Amino acid sequence: IIVPSYNSKKDIISAYKIKDGKVEVTYESVDKGFTPDERRETLKELESRFGIRKEKFFVYVGNASPHKNIRRLIIAFDIVSKEKKDIQLVLAGKKEKFYAALEDWVKKEGIGDGRIIFTDMVTDEELKCLLANSYACVFPSLAEGFGIPPMEAMACGTPVLTSATSCLPEIFENSVIYFNPYLEKSIAEKMIELIENPKMRKEF
Repeated sequence: IIVPSYNSKKDIISAYKIKDGKVEVTYESVDKGFTPDERRETLKELESRFGIRKEKFFVYVGNASPHKNIRRLIIAFDIVSKEKKDIQLVLAGKKEKFYAALEDWVKKEGIGDGRIIFTDMVTDEELKCLLANSYACVFPSLAEGFGIPPMEAMACGTPVLTSATSCLPEIFENSVIYFNPYLEKSIAEKMIELIENPKMRKEF
């Protein structure tokens, strides 16, 4: 049985009562197309379509299933938006039922001062552009097998803020900024800290 992290190995052994020696860990990686290239033409298209402004947005990439914890991320951004008036949150993922429900909730409650952008599906080129031009990638997931989006962001030269849970500390060790994904305030504090500390952002 091949799994992408030791955290997953532990979970599978526990759930299925499998012998340790039958489960092997093989870490994953990302496509070589993820680079710090800004892709200026693509950025212009995204600016025109969504009003996205270079290095003025945090980005989340992935689906909106409950374990991805996007609702808490949105509440955290609402806290940030009251203090930092020019920052956006871009949520890049297919608008299935979970995203649709979140978007309706955001509009109904007026959360984020109109600065939360739901892109729906994006192309590979658009994804690389969003990651390379974002202020940082925020990945608040409660449970992961590996965590490809943060690694794609890092390949684009982009800082990552992520959960101190599941396999994520195993995979990213000291190369990212961690928060408590169960506390909106913790997520917001790390986002604000990164905005206010250019040195920290450069280091990550």
